[in-house]
Amino acid sequence: MTDFIDIKAGIDLQYMGEFNNTTDNDPVTCQDAYTKVNARIQLAGNDETWSVALLGKNLTDKEVATAPNDIPLGNLGFAGSYFYFMEAPRSYEVQATYRF
Repeated sequence: MTDFIDIKAGIDLQYMGEFNNTTDNDPVTCQDAYTKVNARIQLAGNDETWSVALLGKNLTDKEVATAPNDIPLGNLGFAGSYFYFMEAPRSYEVQATYRF
């Protein structure tokens, strides 16, 4: 960028086709296909003593369920209920480094 400052940038795409998360192939636990986009841009001294970076993760804000399954004891009044964990939504962060 200049004689004293370098700029670095990167982007990555993560694609996953439709798949079923469980071993019993329950269609309710099927995860739709998705593409996630992550990006990073960094300004740094060309002597590598300092840097500041801005990161964006899951910029497409895709909802992705992981580890779904039937509710335990579903036969005791919870039939047809499921649980699952969600991956993180869109997020941003700033990273700063100083080496001395």
